[in-house]
Amino acid sequence: MNPILFVEDDLDYSKTLTKVLEEDGFEIVAVHDTSSAISLLSQKKFSLVISDLYIDNLDGVQLAGVAKSIQPQVNFIILTGLPTVQNEYRALSENVDLFLEKKKSARIISEYIKKLSTTRIVDAPFEAKNIIVTKRENIIMDLSNNEVKKNDTLVGLTQTEFTILRILLENRNQLVTRAQIIETIWGDEKINERTIDVHIKNIREKLKTFSIVSVHGKGYRWSE
Repeated sequence: MNPILFVEDDLDYSKTLTKVLEEDGFEIVAVHDTSSAISLLSQKKFSLVISDLYIDNLDGVQLAGVAKSIQPQVNFIILTGLPTVQNEYRALSENVDLFLEKKKSARIISEYIKKLSTTRIVDAPFEAKNIIVTKRENIIMDLSNNEVKKNDTLVGLTQTEFTILRILLENRNQLVTRAQIIETIWGDEKINERTIDVHIKNIREKLKTFSIVSVHGKGYRWSE
């Protein structure tokens, strides 16, 4: 059985459940935010993801959709201290396997996982994906398929816009000059620097992002 990815921002609860699951023979990889979870899902095969419903900028149901787009065969359990019918319906729409209340004991949750592992775990080939995940705004770049999603919704960028966004994200929190962008995309071709400003404007509008910061007279910085 492949490892279990556990996504929980309550550190005490994370330690408690992780301890019980490890005692029961499961290999647990615990993280405390959805960005870290998505990055790991793109790099390593997991048999199961366990996630809190309310974590950070991407809730557990949204994370389930992203996880299954990266690893279609992965099983998914949502844990919550505030269950609602609406959220349970949302979970079903993303093919979440179990929707459990946190008030259940760690031992009972472990038994649910054991049951799931004997009935639903599918061993399928895993291919690592080349993705970039922002720490806020729920933006995911799939570099292999040239796709960008925000809040799990596909955003249509041109190839030039896609490349500019990639440059900014690969150099996040650093100044990227217009000249650097032009050299990376067009090489020695003569391009008016204001062309970059137009592309940036389009990226901002399409992604509805506030993270691209203008550096007067120089260029841009992705801030997070």
